[in-house]
Amino acid sequence: MNLRDYKWFRNPRGLHNIGVFHPFRPERYIRPQMGWAKFVVGGNEYVNAAGQLANSHCMAIIRTFRERMGALRAPSVWYENYREYINNGSYWFEFYNEPNLEGEWPQDAPGGGPSIYVSWDNGGLIETLMDNWIEWAQEVIELGGYPAFPAMADSAEHRHATVYWLDACLRYLRDNHNGTFRRVIANGLWCATHPYLANHFYQEPAGGPPQVARPYYQQRASGAGWHFEYPYDPLQQYNDPGRTVFGGTDLTPFGDPNGLIASGQAFQELLKKHFDAGPVPVVGTEGGVWRRSGTSRIITTSRARCPPSTGWSKRTRS
Repeated sequence: MNLRDYKWFRNPRGLHNIGVFHPFRPERYIRPQMGWAKFVVGGNEYVNAAGQLANSHCMAIIRTFRERMGALRAPSVWYENYREYINNGSYWFEFYNEPNLEGEWPQDAPGGGPSIYVSWDNGGLIETLMDNWIEWAQEVIELGGYPAFPAMADSAEHRHATVYWLDACLRYLRDNHNGTFRRVIANGLWCATHPYLANHFYQEPAGGPPQVARPYYQQRASGAGWHFEYPYDPLQQYNDPGRTVFGGTDLTPFGDPNGLIASGQAFQELLKKHFDAGPVPVVGTEGGVWRRSGTSRIITTSRARCPPSTGWSKRTRS
């Protein structure tokens, strides 16, 4: 499937809802002319909202919420709800949420915490996760939707390392579901990411040099010289030459995915390595460049070094 064939509105700005069963406030998406609306839903309660936004050129992304989902299979009723969303102009769906973190798994161990060892090198965990994910992905495609590869939390810690999790999952699919996954790639696969940027962007001084960051009080949003390509930006490469999303230096033994495009870049490179496929769309469905103002969170976005079907979103609270 060619990137130009995915249905979206060519507007990378997006906003995350507050959570399941909250009232829909269309002005939060329509007034600032958002192109994406990330909805965490309980069922079909946002179907009409998704249709209203599609009529205003804003595409809804749907993730059905289940607390501590772990690697459970999708219930059949979810697919019935997906059909309703698709009939109302929403095609993009997510399944699982940051499975590289212990808090996303059932807390069923004596004394609390998950009873399963949550790590990319737990083969049984990766097997269950990917077996159930690819079943879900095929069902979404049959309905006419686009299935997301699960969004991992951006982490450079050993057990949670984003690039290690992506690699383990794709290697398992290559070795056990090769033909099936290739059909998924060809029929609507996309990659969800959660790019919480911290301070990993900067604006160089007028006239350079590019490896120097302006003080915050001299930054100008409409000015030139912004860098969002961490860890490939000149400042990072000057301080730690050779660093990539996969690490490559003594300071980054388990990768460095904490940038706007980093996890998406890692997925594209691994997809090419294991399947000689891609690129596929990458959408940041949580995170982004944001500032806090009272109790609201406002986002901006950058298109730096990203494929044309890439957007970023961030939650907002009333």
